[in-house]
Amino acid sequence: MVPPIVRHGMGLTSALVLAAVAFVFLDGTVKWLVLGMAVVEAVLVPQLLKRTT
Repeated sequence: MVPPIVRHGMGLTSALVLAAVAFVFLDGTVKWLVLGMAVVEAVLVPQLLKRTT
């Protein structure tokens, strides 16, 4: 069983990496698409990990 802090930490860490890449390297629409992916990552990864364990 994975503790909740690990589940949320994994989602937030990957979302922060995506957001950093978006702000540093990307412009325009692509930047907003990657930021949207970061939000989805932060929300869905903990829920998926909870279902699998």
